[in-house]
Amino acid sequence: MHQPHFLPWLPYFAKIASAAHFVVLDNVQYRRYYYQARTRVRVSIRSEDTRWLVLPVKSSTRLLICDIRLMEGETLKRLKKDLTNTYRRAPYFEAAWPTIEETLSVSYSHLLDVNIALLRAVFSILCISPPLFHLCSELTESQDRELRIAEAGNALKCGMLLVGWGGSVSAHDQEALRSQGITMVHASASEVLGDSPGNCTGLTILDTMFLHGVRQTADLVRMT
Repeated sequence: MHQPHFLPWLPYFAKIASAAHFVVLDNVQYRRYYYQARTRVRVSIRSEDTRWLVLPVKSSTRLLICDIRLMEGETLKRLKKDLTNTYRRAPYFEAAWPTIEETLSVSYSHLLDVNIALLRAVFSILCISPPLFHLCSELTESQDRELRIAEAGNALKCGMLLVGWGGSVSAHDQEALRSQGITMVHASASEVLGDSPGNCTGLTILDTMFLHGVRQTADLVRMT
């Protein structure tokens, strides 16, 4: 279970690939200036400096993620141009870009839709079968953190929650989850994943694919 991020970094995909079901946490409050609508890219392929790539949205901290709409106009067209200008000279750009470009050429009204479409596009490029995707809003309406997880797990007949090493470890009441029949399992990136170029800095997975190739990226996703 995870909030739907915009073109997230490689360990996000590795965690999803390790699961049988991926619950898209769409019915929680949207966070401005967080990863739902932005990701990190290089300033250029020859630079170690990074910058934010932002997907313009009509944001409000009073809305749920599923209710956030994209800004009108040529938002995605400008985004494609930005990515192309940054990475077009990368050695493996042409191998991965067509699917991303096609995905960003569709008309979307909501942030959730484009984020999920991009997640699926990346798995398609990597030739990795993703788990079954589910919207949390369709599984439970609870706003209690642990009860929401338990109700979603029970609906899917799953008793294990896969979380990463980080804020998720302390964010959840593990005793409360166990009382609801859910065991929390920590998934951390392997040493190979952590040492791979472009990953430890939190760059989008596109950076890894464009600079190091689809095959190497897929191998890293499968390694965890």
